[in-house]
Amino acid sequence: MATLLRKGTEKSKKDTTNVPVNDTINTVIDPVNVPEINLSDKERQVLDFIIKKNNITAKEIAEKIGVSDKTVKRAISTLKTNGLIVRIGSDKKGFWSVKDCIID
Repeated sequence: MATLLRKGTEKSKKDTTNVPVNDTINTVIDPVNVPEINLSDKERQVLDFIIKKNNITAKEIAEKIGVSDKTVKRAISTLKTNGLIVRIGSDKKGFWSVKDCIID
């Protein structure tokens, strides 16, 4: 479920100035149109760590899983290729954004 905030305007009866209003819109993921993605165990572990902490580094993940940095970077590359994660900002101060999907 995703919550979108929409800025609108609503006029008050007493005051004619515009007052911003946030409406929430609940969207349901349609399982027919969302592709199922099969991940390896390492890719699933990397994705779980990114979901828990969106600014985690590949080095930190590698230390927690017990694999090399190269293995984590390869898993991240696969996750990016499949459209599951997107890097927002720089490598140093950015963070990961996780997309909605169905994972098998």
